[in-house]
Amino acid sequence: MRTVVDDVDMAVWRGHSGRVHAWDNRCPHRGMRLSFGFVRGDRLACLYHGWQFGEDAACRHIPAHPDLEPPQTICATAYGCAEFDGLIWASADAGSPAGQITELQPLGGTAIRTLTINADERHIMDLLSQGDFPLSENGSGNPDPARSRTCRREMRRVVVEAGDGNVHRTLIAALHPLRPGKTRLHLQITPDVSLGLKIALSRWAERLRWLAENDEAPEVPA
Repeated sequence: MRTVVDDVDMAVWRGHSGRVHAWDNRCPHRGMRLSFGFVRGDRLACLYHGWQFGEDAACRHIPAHPDLEPPQTICATAYGCAEFDGLIWASADAGSPAGQITELQPLGGTAIRTLTINADERHIMDLLSQGDFPLSENGSGNPDPARSRTCRREMRRVVVEAGDGNVHRTLIAALHPLRPGKTRLHLQITPDVSLGLKIALSRWAERLRWLAENDEAPEVPA
């Protein structure tokens, strides 16, 4: 799949091993987008001339010269990449190891939905930090004096923990800036939740998007 991280065009792929990789979306041979390619075992092949690259990003096979061992200098550009909580995190710095991308800890969230919002990530993070989210399918997400709430920002993730004495939940919001003024927001909730609460959270997320895009004075999403 193709994605963009900090203006870097990337091809993200998973081989037979299950490991995920994020590379520069350009074949070192003729510049074809690698996201147009195909996976064979633990190799990514370019669609144009079929050059195959291993998990170490080195060229392993050139179909036009099947008996040739490709020079070690022929390599795709690899970026640091890590996967947890059902999300793939990549660094826009070429060669950065996965462990240096982030020190975030997996929280085991259940996916709610992904939204594309016409607003900067910082504005969205501010709204997430100010507002409460529904704890039950009948909850409005409005502030409750009896409710406990903590919020922390970690890299491009906002974690909001809330409880009302009967139930405690954690909302996980991961932000993916696409370009200035446009952000993709991935929402998760923990622990497992009912379909009704997922619907309530989805509606709450729509309200959050409306607030972010309409540049209203800060208010709690309801």
